[in-house]
Amino acid sequence: MKTKNLRFFSNFILSKILLTATLFACIPSAQAATDWVMEHQDITGSIVLMGQHFFLHPNPGQYCALGKTCGVDKIELQAANTKTQIILQQLLPGDSIRASVVASSTVGILLVESVDFVGLHRLLGRWISHSNFLSHPSSKTFSNSLARRDTAVIEFQDFSNLSIMLSDSQNSFHYAITPKDENSWRFFVTDSTSVRLGEIRVSETALQISFFDSVTGLVNETLHLQKLIPLQVDKSKAGEL
Repeated sequence: MKTKNLRFFSNFILSKILLTATLFACIPSAQAATDWVMEHQDITGSIVLMGQHFFLHPNPGQYCALGKTCGVDKIELQAANTKTQIILQQLLPGDSIRASVVASSTVGILLVESVDFVGLHRLLGRWISHSNFLSHPSSKTFSNSLARRDTAVIEFQDFSNLSIMLSDSQNSFHYAITPKDENSWRFFVTDSTSVRLGEIRVSETALQISFFDSVTGLVNETLHLQKLIPLQVDKSKAGEL
């Protein structure tokens, strides 16, 4: 039963990764300012911190304010529950979120009911691993891409695409990150035909990726990487990647 549930979850996440890649990478052009009122709405944008307050720079082209004008520069976010409060507190300026929100009783404030996906700005750039991890040059299937080599460089190009670079090859993959707990994030990576599930712990200079066995659900591979080259991205536009 555990294996069936894990496989079902993998297929579900695979479809979500492809959807999220489209949402983060294909942002429509800004529309004319329009008033819009809904009970619930999905919204994407980049995080801005002002003191203890969280604000969102909405991606252009969204009916983004739930009762306010769509063209506003930023919208204040407040957690609707304890779980989303913990998630928001882990985010840094320039991070991106896709969240479900509702209008609050206070004009200009959105209540975050859930956070579906996040983009971590500190993850962007090149990371180097000396832990025998690579994408096998003869296979683009990430599930079969572990082998014995000395060094691999992983570049997180934006909030939905990464590449693994070796001396003789380079392979590209989609990835997505979802909230997990206070110390780590769920991590999903796919080549459009298969998906690997794991979790990450990341700081400005160190990254740990742990992958789960698709049968047992236990960790069967842990990668330790160091930041090689930060990706220079305008944080105010990070949510548009």
